[in-house]
Amino acid sequence: LALIVVYGGLTFLGSTLSTAYGVDTPQASLMVVITNSLLGYPGKLVLGMIVSLACLTTSIGLTSASAKYFSSISNNKIKYETVVIAVTVFSCIVSNFGVSTIIQFSAPVLEIVYPVLIALVVMTLLGDFIKNDNSFKGAAYVTLFISILSVGSSLLSLTQISDILNSLPFANLGFNWVVPAMVGAFIGAFIKTNKRTENILAKEA
Repeated sequence: LALIVVYGGLTFLGSTLSTAYGVDTPQASLMVVITNSLLGYPGKLVLGMIVSLACLTTSIGLTSASAKYFSSISNNKIKYETVVIAVTVFSCIVSNFGVSTIIQFSAPVLEIVYPVLIALVVMTLLGDFIKNDNSFKGAAYVTLFISILSVGSSLLSLTQISDILNSLPFANLGFNWVVPAMVGAFIGAFIKTNKRTENILAKEA
């Protein structure tokens, strides 16, 4: 709920103040300018502390999780400490590129990954009503396919594909993957799970 309030507030500020500043204004600078105009210098101090703490907890968590993951899949051949140092050094180098540059490179990846994650989270919340795990797979694969097409057509200026994707329901809101995901989940519900998978699921249950 707290995150909804925070990001909802940022969305509201972005939509209401979008005409007050140029579209070429860097994201970080825009947040500082808006905060300064609303809350003055004390507001900028509070913003700095909030962003620092938020970034610190996120970076520590991601560094620890990635180090643990690579250490486990390599049977500890790659030491946990080694991955932590590598990720930290890499992050220090990338951080000097600036927020705008980082967003420019990470945005396409996030635009592909986020719809899939959202679809899976929503279906997990409805897990009690979903009897076939292939529904999850169907929704995930179709959403991934639509996301890749959307990003690819945008980067490569594929007009015909973009027109088709923009004709899908909710495309004007950036959710052109929703209906295809529902179709994928529906089709997946009718695909039988093989015997081996059923036995594994039964043992886990």
